[in-house]
Amino acid sequence: LKQRLSLVQAFKTIHFSLPLRLPSSRFCKVTMSCARVAALRLGAARVSGARSARNYATLLVADHNNKALSKGTLQAAAAAAKLPGMTSLDVLVLGKGCGDVAKECSTIKGVSKVVVAESDQLEHPVADTAAGLLAAVQKSGNYTVVSSVASSFAKETFPRLAAKLDVQPITDIIEVSSEEGVFKRPMYAGNAIATVKSKDAIKIMTFRATAFEAAATDNSAPVEAFKTESYEGSGLEWLSDSEKQSDK
Repeated sequence: LKQRLSLVQAFKTIHFSLPLRLPSSRFCKVTMSCARVAALRLGAARVSGARSARNYATLLVADHNNKALSKGTLQAAAAAAKLPGMTSLDVLVLGKGCGDVAKECSTIKGVSKVVVAESDQLEHPVADTAAGLLAAVQKSGNYTVVSSVASSFAKETFPRLAAKLDVQPITDIIEVSSEEGVFKRPMYAGNAIATVKSKDAIKIMTFRATAFEAAATDNSAPVEAFKTESYEGSGLEWLSDSEKQSDK
């Protein structure tokens, strides 16, 4: 390339002489401004980035009590199905003696497979050890997205998982955009809705259940076991669960 300064340099425009090969094997010169070259390069980079963001796998962590699946998981599955470019949706069931829950998850529409992780340590999972398991499953399955309904378990565990992966979690999503990595979530106690965009290679997110309709249950996905190990904790220990029934 031959670079020459033009008289329009006062307008901070630099021109290049670009040779183009013609069918007759002759060469001609085309003058193109720096701004145009930069725009073309930026456009190519955006196209390349958009392509690389497509065709990824998503992991959905099921919310349950080892006996029955929560409705929130069905709503989170419907939300995850809206992620642009996602090609597979796997559901993780962690706990102990949760075979019936795994069967329920296998019927969720859009689920590719159900991964079951069972051990004594996971019977009553706590945030630190559960985060270790989720990191292992994410690495094993090469998942680009790890998601869940915005349950108390996810609110305690997902920030720890995000810290392990050095990414920023996106919580309480109420709308999934058609643009890659763009979501809407409430802030200021719901008085404002923020549109956020994540550029993290791995995305950790939770969905607000009431913002999405429940997914249908007309599927028959395969169920497979995940080999667990003992995950190091920071001293957290489960003592008991206390629940209150609401008339709402």
